[in-house]
Amino acid sequence: MIREIAWEEFRKSILWIENYYDGPLDGVARLDGKPVWFELQALDHGSDVPTGGVLDDPGAEGDWVYDIFALGDEAWALLCERHEDFRTWVGEHWDCQEGERDISRSKPQELWHLYYDKWGKDGLPPVEKGERIAVATCKVKKEDEP
Repeated sequence: MIREIAWEEFRKSILWIENYYDGPLDGVARLDGKPVWFELQALDHGSDVPTGGVLDDPGAEGDWVYDIFALGDEAWALLCERHEDFRTWVGEHWDCQEGERDISRSKPQELWHLYYDKWGKDGLPPVEKGERIAVATCKVKKEDEP
């Protein structure tokens, strides 16, 4: 049976967000002291544009359901390297503290290409996630963001 986690509890465990579109699409969190990967179930991995669910209508109400996956040591190391490069060249605006982020902590845009030159301009490589271990659901009302 998959563990269900309250959104407010899970939100506070988010370490950083990788992709965002009217709310976090995926990223890294800590669950039971271990790093985990989370992703919105409606995310189409062929692009950064989400599909399905409440994302088809930004004014819609509904649930944003996040799958939470274990991370192996190799995947965790790669994510940490990628994230550190992002912080160095793009900024810290996707870092989270207790579920909050400071969007003012970005670097000058002329540095961003250093990150994308290294990690690719057409999207980041997929994360090698492990077993699905939990799910978190965020109830979205009109004009709310997860």
